[in-house]
Amino acid sequence: MRSTLAGCALATVAAAACMHASTGPIPLRCDRACLENVVNQYLAALAARDPKRLPLSADVRYTENDQLMSVGDGFWKTVESAGNYKHIFADPEAAQVVFMGTTHEAGTPLLMSLRLRIQLGRITEIESIY
Repeated sequence: MRSTLAGCALATVAAAACMHASTGPIPLRCDRACLENVVNQYLAALAARDPKRLPLSADVRYTENDQLMSVGDGFWKTVESAGNYKHIFADPEAAQVVFMGTTHEAGTPLLMSLRLRIQLGRITEIESIY
C-alpha cells in the first residue's frame, strides 16, 4: 500500500512538472494556422541556413531522403532560398504538418517534401525528401 501511494505521488509530481515545462514558441495546442506558421518558420530558417532559429527538441530526428543526419547538415548547407510554389497540409490532431513545394539550390528550383512532428511545443521529427 505504501509503495502504491509513493508511486502515485511520484506520478503526480512528474505530470505537474510536464505541464509546467518550458515548451518554446509553439503552443501546446497548435491549430492549422499555427502548424502552417511552423512550416514557414522552418523554411525561413532553412533559407538562412540557421537551424538555431527553430524550436527543436533536444532529441529531434532529422532525415533527408531516408538518411538519418544532424540538423544543419546536407541540404541545409547548399540551399539558396525557398521557392514560390507551396502546399501545406496540416493535421492539428496528430500535431504534424506536411509541406510540398519548391526551394532553390545552385540556381535551380528543386521540389521538396517535408514532414514536421510537434510534441510539447518543440519539433521532434523532420523528414525531408528532395
